[in-house]
Parts: sequence; C-alpha cells; structure tokens
Amino acid sequence: MLEAAAKSAGIRELLDEIISVEQVKIFKVSPRVYNLASERLKVTNPELGFVSANNWDAVGAASAGLRTFWIQRSSAEVPEELGFPVDTTVKAITELVPLLRG
Repeated sequence: MLEAAAKSAGIRELLDEIISVEQVKIFKVSPRVYNLASERLKVTNPELGFVSANNWDAVGAASAGLRTFWIQRSSAEVPEELGFPVDTTVKAITELVPLLRG
C-alpha cells in the first residue's frame, strides 16, 4: 500500500526506503515500529528525524530516541503528556526545510 501511495504521489524516487509496520506485525506506538528505520538504514535512532502531524505518533518516536518534529496544524491541537516531549513543533511542513539544512 505504501509503495503504491508513494508512486501515486509522484515521490517514490525521492525516497530511499519505504518501511512498514507490516514487517514486524505490530503497530505504533510499540518501540519496535520506531526501531525499524534505524535497523534498515544501519544508523542509530538519534541520527533519524521523525515527522508527524499526529502528536501521539511523534511522542512514540521520541520515546524510542528519534529526533522528532510535530506538525501542529492548529493551535487547538494540544500535545500529549506522556513523558516524552517532541523536539520541535512547527505549524507547516514547509517550516522543516531550514531546520534540516546543514
């Protein structure tokens, strides 16, 4: 499904890997899901950035040690208080570009 979605969106060639929970047969917010990328790409979790418009998902990634970016689309969306705050909050995906350069 993810492969087809990336192709349909015209972004498949921009992606190095497509990683799915299907590989571990468990769902978010299990740390096993967030560890998939580091295992596949042979890097550590802190070397990865995780972007989500769902705060609970970004918090799950933070709990696994990933660098996290939450796209808070509305000020009415409040962050989850689960003991793992996200690293960076932005209002739009376009705000990520200057944060990731360098």
